[in-house]
Amino acid sequence: MRIEFFKSKTCVKCPTVKKVLEEELAARGLKYSEVVVEKYIENPDNLTDLMMYDELEVPFLVFRKNGKEVYLSSQQLKGDIREKIASVLEAFL
Repeated sequence: MRIEFFKSKTCVKCPTVKKVLEEELAARGLKYSEVVVEKYIENPDNLTDLMMYDELEVPFLVFRKNGKEVYLSSQQLKGDIREKIASVLEAFL
């Protein structure tokens, strides 16, 4: 599994999403540093990648495994972040 985490240096919600991802991955025996690729949108290439998903807002998560992709947009990450991330992880593991 691979997770792309689109974020920015000024994103208020991004540290919370990172913490939840770290905890949920650890609970499943996975290391954040081995699974997650952080992509700062201040980098034009990363912003272009984000725009390919028709998104401009962060945080934005892309979960990938065996050719399957699931996205969690900043809009979807409102409310119970942990529940939403855990739900996607359970579906992928």
